[in-house]
Amino acid sequence: MPENCITWEKKSGIKNLLSLSVTARKRLSLDSLLENYNNEDDEDTSLAEAEEDYVTELAHQCAITILDSRRFSEYSPANVRFQGPSQSSLQEVARRKSRGGSNGVGSESAAIIMKKLGIFPWGLQPLKLSYEEENGIKSKAIAYQTMKHGHFDGELRLSVERLFDDMIDDEKDDDDQINEDGVVLSVSLVVPKKGKKLNRKKAEKIVDSFVSSMSSSIISETKKTLARQRQSKSYREKITGFASSRRAIRNENEQKLEAMAADRKRRWKRKGAGRYRPSGRRIEGSPRFGS
Repeated sequence: MPENCITWEKKSGIKNLLSLSVTARKRLSLDSLLENYNNEDDEDTSLAEAEEDYVTELAHQCAITILDSRRFSEYSPANVRFQGPSQSSLQEVARRKSRGGSNGVGSESAAIIMKKLGIFPWGLQPLKLSYEEENGIKSKAIAYQTMKHGHFDGELRLSVERLFDDMIDDEKDDDDQINEDGVVLSVSLVVPKKGKKLNRKKAEKIVDSFVSSMSSSIISETKKTLARQRQSKSYREKITGFASSRRAIRNENEQKLEAMAADRKRRWKRKGAGRYRPSGRRIEGSPRFGS
């Protein structure tokens, strides 16, 4: 995915259930946040690589903060806004969740305020929190569903995904594997077939505004954090230490992948198993593992 641009996707797998599905995805461009080091110096080159890893991880942490604080429309145009709960309400939900109580799902209300949404000059679409999900350190998503008496029916989903250069996806061929660090934002809006319809241009405007605004908020937050940290004399030591820990994790992952590949190869040596693939994807007609 190219940096600093928005790509549109269609959810074809559930086409029969939906009348509308739009998704805007954007990969953050972090080059402007990196310091300029002298590439002819081996130490500076190593430091530049370490800082790139560190800034990417910091941007991901800021992205999670933006998601948790519901800051989806700070930089949106004036004609599209997201109104979420107050910070005090979010903090109270977090406290209840830490004590093992309700996590706020179903009780958190929000709204999309948009010009020319409906028959009046301005329209308000009420929402309620549907779910929050996390996938370890890789991704986090928040989804809202529409409430009754609104202008359309459907679900709004906002997510942040952390890409790693050593990430392996068994569902992809070896040539399609991710080989570069990054942070990807995604905003989706779906409308069921039997629900109230929404004009496609309005739907695209909503997801486009939110993904662009979140990107600007994350870059701004990361820039502020870096400005404070760079004033410290220990900044270089911090990013160097971070790089060392990342290398250790990568080495551990490589060893695990080698062990997995060796195990897969043993399985594929069975008669009639077909050609071996390190990704583990089978050729059509080959036997199932464990059969």
